[in-house]
Amino acid sequence: MTKKTPPLPYSYKANLAEYRRRIGAVRIILALLVSLVLIYQYGVLGWIITAVALTLGLVGFFYLLSTRTITLTAEGLEYRNAFGRRRTVNYTSIESTKVFMNYYEPFSGVFPRIVIGFKKAPSINLLATYWTVEDLERTLSTLSSKGVAVEYYEDVVTYTTIAKQFPRYALYIERHPVQLSFIIIGAIALLAMGIAVYRALQ
Repeated sequence: MTKKTPPLPYSYKANLAEYRRRIGAVRIILALLVSLVLIYQYGVLGWIITAVALTLGLVGFFYLLSTRTITLTAEGLEYRNAFGRRRTVNYTSIESTKVFMNYYEPFSGVFPRIVIGFKKAPSINLLATYWTVEDLERTLSTLSSKGVAVEYYEDVVTYTTIAKQFPRYALYIERHPVQLSFIIIGAIALLAMGIAVYRALQ
């Protein structure tokens, strides 16, 4: 990443263009296969209801992701999450920033991941699939100019590696994947029950 320190204050929004580019044919084929299973199991009407519900859910989810913003000021950083909650931190409160240049996710491939860590507060994670590389470069340059330690890691890493080696820099769901699995299974079970109840009422 190159050094591009912007004039402050500097604000930018999340950008999902890179994520859309990485969706690729594999996910499209997977979606079609799931659709065929739903049609076979629940019929065309059940498939339509499920497809509409999932589509609305995904559109809403990605819309919320796109509303996130970051503002860099002379004193600190302000992060606004998908629900509009603002978190303002001073540069002096940042323990260090770790840049994983080759962070790997199974469905999205390899891309940079920046983690701004604190001693007693949750970290701020910035993935290059949701933020432009140019804005991430400007953020790193600003942090460096404010005396924040920025550490670069070139090796390919996964979330499990980060959770084991740098637990304070990992997300809660990355430190507790079992709980997340139960939540996902529960959501799928509720969806299946809803479809079954609908069919029973026909």
